[in-house]
Amino acid sequence: MILNVWALAAGALLSLAVSTGSTEPPPGAKAPGQAAQDNPVPVTAPAGQPPAAIQWMDWSEKAFVRATTEGKPILLNVRALWSRASLWSEEVNFGDPDIVKLVNEQWVPIRVDRDRRPDIDMRYQLAVNAAFPGEAGWPMTAFLLDSGDVIFGTSAISLKDRRGKPGLVTMLSKAAENYNTFKERAGGMRHVVNQAFQRELSAERPAEYSLAYLEGITKDMIDKLDADHGGYGETGRVPMLYTLELAGTVYHRVPRQELLDVLVKSLQGMERGAIFDRVGGGFHRGVTDNAWRVPEFEKLLSYNAGLIDDYLMGYELTNDPELRFAAESSIDFLLGTLKDPQGGFYLGQWAASRSDEPRGLYYAWTDEEFAKAVPPEHQRLARLLFNVRPEGDLVLGPPARSLLYLAMTRKEAAERLGSTVDAVRKDEKQIVAALARARATRAAPPIEKAIYVDSSASAVLAMLEAWRVLGRADARDAGVAALDRLIAAIPSGGPLLHRVAPPPEPGIDPPLAMDHMMLARACLAGYEVLEDPRYLAAARDLVDRANKMFWDPDGGGYFDIASDPAAKGYLSIRRRLPNDTAYPPLNSLAARVLARLTMLTGEAGYRERGDICLKQLVAQSKELNYRMGGLGLALDTYLRAPVRYIVVGAREDPKAETLRAAAFHVFDPGKLVQRLVPGRDDEAIARLKVRKSSAPVVVICSGDKCSDPLKDEASLKERVARAKEPAGKGR
Repeated sequence: MILNVWALAAGALLSLAVSTGSTEPPPGAKAPGQAAQDNPVPVTAPAGQPPAAIQWMDWSEKAFVRATTEGKPILLNVRALWSRASLWSEEVNFGDPDIVKLVNEQWVPIRVDRDRRPDIDMRYQLAVNAAFPGEAGWPMTAFLLDSGDVIFGTSAISLKDRRGKPGLVTMLSKAAENYNTFKERAGGMRHVVNQAFQRELSAERPAEYSLAYLEGITKDMIDKLDADHGGYGETGRVPMLYTLELAGTVYHRVPRQELLDVLVKSLQGMERGAIFDRVGGGFHRGVTDNAWRVPEFEKLLSYNAGLIDDYLMGYELTNDPELRFAAESSIDFLLGTLKDPQGGFYLGQWAASRSDEPRGLYYAWTDEEFAKAVPPEHQRLARLLFNVRPEGDLVLGPPARSLLYLAMTRKEAAERLGSTVDAVRKDEKQIVAALARARATRAAPPIEKAIYVDSSASAVLAMLEAWRVLGRADARDAGVAALDRLIAAIPSGGPLLHRVAPPPEPGIDPPLAMDHMMLARACLAGYEVLEDPRYLAAARDLVDRANKMFWDPDGGGYFDIASDPAAKGYLSIRRRLPNDTAYPPLNSLAARVLARLTMLTGEAGYRERGDICLKQLVAQSKELNYRMGGLGLALDTYLRAPVRYIVVGAREDPKAETLRAAAFHVFDPGKLVQRLVPGRDDEAIARLKVRKSSAPVVVICSGDKCSDPLKDEASLKERVARAKEPAGKGR
C-alpha cells in the first residue's frame, strides 16, 4: 500500500501537467532519448559576479555518499538535449535563480544524458512510469532517496505554481522539507517499482518457439496497419524499423500483398510526410500526428540508419524511385552531416538551437520565403505538391509557416498540370535544390558530436547495405572507416565502453551488452564484404566478452549490463531489454548474431546459445504483436534453413569477383555470401561436388541442400528466379 505521503506526491505530480504560456514545454516533451554537456547553464547574476548555476554531479559513488552524509534527497535530471523540451528545461527550469539556490542548498543534483547513460535512463523511465503512469519521458525530473529509490518523477513540470497546481519550486521545497518522512515510508513505493522490474523477467509462456509465434506477429502487423498512411498508433508515432524489415523479409518468401503493404505503405507515408526532410535529407525522429506531417524535429542517427535499410529493402522489392530517393538523401545526410572525419558517425542533430525559437524554424517556410526561394516557373508545381499557402498549412507561427509534405502524388500533380510523372520528378528536384540553397543561409540546429558504439555500428550496417544495393562506394568507405574506429576502441585489457568520442571515462561510461552485439553484427557484415579476417576475429572477441560479462548462467540469455555489487539505485537490477524501438530486443539481436557466427565458422555452439536467447525472449514476451519485429526477425532466422551463396574461386580471379558481386546483389534477406579458395578450402569444396580444376562457380545452399555449380551471372539469376516460382512472383 502506498501511504498518504506517496499519494500526496503522486497527486501533486499529476497536477503539474499543464500547458499554454511561452515558458511551457513544447509539444513532444513526453517522448521517451543526448549526450551530456558538463558545463552548467548560466543564469542572471549581479553585475561583476559570475553567473550562478546548479552544481550538477555525475551519477557516481561520490554523489550518493554525499546525499547520505548530508541527509539530502537527490535531484535526478535525465535529459536529451536534442529535444526542445530538454532545452526548455535547461534554460527555464534549471536556469532560474530560485531553483539554482534551492537545489544547491537542499539537494544533491545528478545530471544524466540519456544517450550516454541509457542504462540509467531506461531503469528510471520504467520506475517512474510504474509509480506514476504516463509521467515517463524526456526530460525527466525525478526525486530520489539516497538509496536511489524514486520519490516521484515527471517529464512535464512548470517552474512556478499555476492555477492552483504546484510548480517545480514548490515541489522541490516541500519534498526537501519532508525528506525524512519519505525515507520512513519508502517501502510502498519500492514495492510498486520492484514489481515492475520483476514482471519483465517473469515467464509468460513456455520457453519454446514455433512458426505459430512468427505468424502471430505478422498477423498483428497486418491487422493493425494504418491503411491510409502506413505506420502504427493513433497519434504520436515513431518508425517501427524492425517491423518493416520483418514485413519485407517474410514477404520475400511468402509473397502476400498484405505483407508488402506493411512495408511499402509505411515507407510511402513517411516519404510523403514532413517527417522526411526532403530538402536536407534524413528523417526526424517521430511525429505527433498520424499522417507523418507534424514532426519532432530532432534527427537521430539510430533511426536514420534503420530507415536507410528499410527504404533500400522497399526499393529492391518495388523499384519505386521515390523510395530510392528517400534512401539516397538519408545516406547523403549521414555522409554530409553526421560523419566524423576520423571515422564514425555522430549521434544526431538537435531539434532547435534554443528553446525559445519557433518550432520548426529551420525547416518551415513563410509564404514570402517560399516565393523568394522557388523560381517563378516552378511556383505552381511547388505549391501544388507541398500545399504551401499564404495562411500556412501547419500553424507554426506567427508568422504563419508551412512544413513541406506531399499534398498529392506526383501522378496527381502531373494530371493537374497536363504533364508527365517524369517531368514532375525532374522539376521537383530543381525545386528542392532551390529550397536547399535558400535554407543554407539559415543557422542549422547543432550537431551532437558524440559517437556511441550502438548507433555508429547501426550506421555501418546501413552504409554497407547502401553499397550492396546502390553500388555507393562512398558509403562503403565511410562504413569501413567507422567500423575500424569502433574496433580500435576495444581495449585489450578492459571492457568496451559505450562512448567512443569524446574519449570515454571509466566509471562514468558503462560497458553495455547492446554495444557488443551491435558491433559484432557490424563486424560480421564487414567481414562478408571485405573478407578481412580481423573483422571475424573482432566479432568473435566481442561475443566472448559478452558471454563473460552479460550472460545469465541461471535463466539463459544476456543481461544489458554487467554485474556490479556496488551499483547504486536501480542499476543493481539487471534487465534483458525486451523493448523494440531504435534497436531490436537485446536477445533477439544476440540470437541473430550467434546464428550468423555458426554459418561462418561451422561452430554449432554459437547457434545453440542463440537458441537459448530466443527461447528465453519468447517466454518473457508479454504479447506477440506488431511491436515485436526484432523478435520476429530472430524467429525467422531460426525457423528456416540458412541460405548461403558460396563462391568457389580465388580473390584475384576476375570471374570469381564477378560471381561474388552478382551474389551480393541478389535480394535474399539474411543470406550469407562466402568464398572458398581452391588449395585452402579443398575439403569444403569437395563436399559441394565442385571439381578441383573447374573454373570459378557459385553454389547456393539452403541448409544441407545445395544447387549444382553455377558458372556465370545469368545462371545465378535464372536459378534464383526459378527457386521463387512455386511461391509466386513476389516482386
